[in-house]
Amino acid sequence: MRAVVDTAALKHNLQRIRELAPGSRVLAVVKANAYGHGLHIVAQALADADGFAVARIGEALALREAGCRARIMLLQGVGDAAGLETAARHGFEPFVHLASQVALIESYRGPQVLRVWLKIDTGMHRLGFAPAGLLPGAGWKFDRWLDVVLMQRALGPGATTPPQGP
Repeated sequence: MRAVVDTAALKHNLQRIRELAPGSRVLAVVKANAYGHGLHIVAQALADADGFAVARIGEALALREAGCRARIMLLQGVGDAAGLETAARHGFEPFVHLASQVALIESYRGPQVLRVWLKIDTGMHRLGFAPAGLLPGAGWKFDRWLDVVLMQRALGPGATTPPQGP
């Protein structure tokens, strides 16, 4: 069996998303070899997206090596100082969804400004921080080297509004 990737359909779908959500930014999630459809083929077809999201640094590096200069988000974030350095050097934007990642990010002292995406759990209970844990006084020390973006996943099953605290 062989699958054929219709790159014209991918481009059309991106255009339709932009039409349906004018002014919104669109990230193309191409993790796991673009869900088995071919990382490079799909990324080229979706080159007009505002950025790409991948699971791991290796996928992000593969995009950079193929000439992709777009923003690249790391959905799993980074797990150690070497991964953080690689992310910073290449301009990758790691998601932060674990306390251990917060500590790692807080220790960052590299020369590049590091944009991180702070993942908020709004009801799926998969990854991310509870909204109450983000209140002022939580003790987090993000400093001038960081640009923090708040991110939430779609609401959980049956939810109509995000949770409001504890």
